[in-house]
Amino acid sequence: MDSRRFALALLLGALVLTLIGVTGSPCDIPAPAERVNDIDVLYHVIADMRAGQGYYPAMSSTLREFGYCLRPLPAFRLPLLTTVGSLVPEPIIRVFLVALACCVAAAWTWETRRAGRLVTVIAGALLLFPVAMSAYASWAWLMPDLWIGLLIALALWWYPRNRIGTFVCAALALAIREHAVVFVLTMGMMALWEKRYRQAGIWGAFVCGFILYLAIHAHMVSGYVTPADRARQWVCFPGWPFVVSTVRWTWPGFFLFSFTRVNAVVPPLVLLGLFQYPGDLGKRMASTVLAYMCAFMFVGRADSWYWGLLYCPLLAIGLAYSIPALRQLLRCAFPSSAPTESDTHP
Repeated sequence: MDSRRFALALLLGALVLTLIGVTGSPCDIPAPAERVNDIDVLYHVIADMRAGQGYYPAMSSTLREFGYCLRPLPAFRLPLLTTVGSLVPEPIIRVFLVALACCVAAAWTWETRRAGRLVTVIAGALLLFPVAMSAYASWAWLMPDLWIGLLIALALWWYPRNRIGTFVCAALALAIREHAVVFVLTMGMMALWEKRYRQAGIWGAFVCGFILYLAIHAHMVSGYVTPADRARQWVCFPGWPFVVSTVRWTWPGFFLFSFTRVNAVVPPLVLLGLFQYPGDLGKRMASTVLAYMCAFMFVGRADSWYWGLLYCPLLAIGLAYSIPALRQLLRCAFPSSAPTESDTHP
């Protein structure tokens, strides 16, 4: 068996194991009311801040009022997005979010044009999901994972063009929520592996700056949390079923969310498509998605499936590129036996 057939066998084996592994998944989608409560908390905090309260007293009092846990540290989200929401009118923030989603969709749709019309159409259609969500859901701007996912996609698009754009998007993502540190660490490790030491140093400086930022945040939180406050575990080792639950942020996954086995096919296809993406950019996209999937195997709860927004645009690109990747893999694994022109005319 040659390498192509071996790769196809590995892909089919991954699909079978994935389908088996989601049986009895504990990561079921929570009821809509549970998701609305998180948004209500943030709206309540913003209202208190507009009334003159600071972020930390407003957040601590609201969490207690709504019966939320105040420990550990991730219970208090980083204050940037909420602070901006208290200072800037909501319609302006929503317009900016929609514009960001449209920029990401347009940039990556144009980027895929070299792969053929079919790939471009599929990628463009799938990339419209965050655009539609940003425009339709009035509360979407309060979801930091949506902002981070768009910024990561834009940072990767900037990477072969202008590294400054990449660094700016990464810094903004880090300031919004700590989940972005996975992307920054991935980019830093790849730069180190490729012996691009200057670039690796910049990513390392980002990590150090983020640690300082998180330390200041933790110090501020410590003044409003007591040992008597409720705590909730985040490192739950949810495994592969939780990863499958996070890939529902695509058009197929959204409309087929109750068919867990259908969504279980998405991760292998996405990784196959991204690893087949030409050039250095494909490696970085695939490594970013793989890093988040590995992290989700250890950290996360059943009601945190919306973390899939962190790589929603990358899922769209991977699914689009999985079509030519599968076609090429099948063609190489099972070559046609039809005679060629060179065979008939030596």
